[in-house]
Amino acid sequence: MAVASTFARYDKSKLANIAELAKKGLADNEIAKSLHVSRSTFSRWKTKYPEVDEALRVNRVIPNANVEASLYKSAIGYHYEEEKWSKIDGEMVLVEKNVRYQHPMPAAYIFWLKNRMPEKWRDKVDVSSTNITATAKISLKKLKDLSPDELVAKYRETLNKSE
Repeated sequence: MAVASTFARYDKSKLANIAELAKKGLADNEIAKSLHVSRSTFSRWKTKYPEVDEALRVNRVIPNANVEASLYKSAIGYHYEEEKWSKIDGEMVLVEKNVRYQHPMPAAYIFWLKNRMPEKWRDKVDVSSTNITATAKISLKKLKDLSPDELVAKYRETLNKSE
């Protein structure tokens, strides 16, 4: 296997190969490896030669759409046909045909929701600056001297100030 080169030169004859690899769904580092160039060289080509970036963008539409459609199907569940074949007297014969149901996959719909509607479904909760300010006003030294009941009261007071 050839070693990736940082000094490889771009020429337009590589464009069809780049487009075909992008159409197959390969990532930039995989395309670079296939072209026997380093990842940094390939990134430089994308910046320096707009036709490279355009070929990637245009040819990744179909594989991206296919993955998105598959993710959507996995998130909502789907029916599919299952066929069972058997060899009878030397010939392959369709023995059974059934319609099956693939139940929704929780990981798929969680991923979909977090990425399509992040403001509503993200894990990370934004903390308001007023809450941070109110919390910072209570020094650790003061907290060490408080009883458990006083700590709870101080906590509730801090929450009320931040609202």
